[in-house]
Amino acid sequence: MNETEILNKILNGEKMAVEIIQTYMHHLNEPNLKMTMEQWVDTHQRNADKIISYLGHQGIDSTNSTGMIGWMANTKAKLNTLFNHEPLDILHEVYDGEDKGIERSVQISKENNLTPEATALIEEILSNDHTHLKQMKRFITQYERDND
Repeated sequence: MNETEILNKILNGEKMAVEIIQTYMHHLNEPNLKMTMEQWVDTHQRNADKIISYLGHQGIDSTNSTGMIGWMANTKAKLNTLFNHEPLDILHEVYDGEDKGIERSVQISKENNLTPEATALIEEILSNDHTHLKQMKRFITQYERDND
């Protein structure tokens, strides 16, 4: 896999995160959690924009859709919200998705040699994503403690 393919895969993951978090967010009534999730969406969108900009400066077009995998993940999120509207259930779903996305991004970015610029971009994105995981974990712990 070349650098463009790697960055496009990570871009697709960022776009999927935006779509999925937005899907779950619409089913929340908790203002603090909803506001935090909006911030996560903004961060993922900024990450996507940075990749698009990086690729554009290289004269490379970025992918425009999340493809079949993105469609399937978003459909799963929509189905989950039919049955699970509880903040804790939503947090677990978003946490699991974010964790899998980070794992996949790390895996594909280590498969090949990347330019130092692309490596720095991916590291920045992964740092943002890890911050989300920590925040989600705090929310999960809080909700579990408050609902015991």
